[in-house]
Amino acid sequence: KGTVSGIGRFYTPSEDAPEALYASFDSPALPALRHSLVEHLRKGGVRIDETHGFTPHITLTYLPKSATTPNLRVDCDEITFEKVTLAWAGEHSHFSFG
Repeated sequence: KGTVSGIGRFYTPSEDAPEALYASFDSPALPALRHSLVEHLRKGGVRIDETHGFTPHITLTYLPKSATTPNLRVDCDEITFEKVTLAWAGEHSHFSFG
């Protein structure tokens, strides 16, 4: 469970790559869940990209680099996610929480 707390944008250095517009997601349980998931993946031989920190978010759309960031307001009560999807090389695996 958590809340959406605002809008942001991931900027990319590439002139050709689109940039993600996202809603920030805050949940007290998320850091421990992510840590556990990363450790399980690491033990399974998956290389973890550690070039940047973890920013919990919900991607809303991708914008061309030249587009201005929309002035949006997100009003949202608590959200509950019931599963996580692991996408890898075109394959999708769904895992329920609890």
